[in-house]
Amino acid sequence: MTETQKLLKRFALASLLLLCVTAMLCGAALVDSNTRFLSLGDSGRQVGFAMDRETTTLRWDGRAVSLPPLAPAVRWLRLAPAPTGGLVAVGEAVWNVCRGG
Repeated sequence: MTETQKLLKRFALASLLLLCVTAMLCGAALVDSNTRFLSLGDSGRQVGFAMDRETTTLRWDGRAVSLPPLAPAVRWLRLAPAPTGGLVAVGEAVWNVCRGG
């Protein structure tokens, strides 16, 4: 394996690790806020996310924002080079299983 391939492999793994850690921290912060609001009645921030074929809705503090559907973007992201396309396809499969579809 050449030095360039080693560097690219390290960069890809470091990027993936950074993405995973960032997602975990953001998810933990949102779960903590939602749990505190639901269990203690604390007036922290409550955040929600809903998606169907026509709309994507983000909710926080009683306000809702409707966004365009994410399905077309996901279809295009599945065509991205590896490993991004594979990760998007796995995420989409997990989403479909969780939704029951």
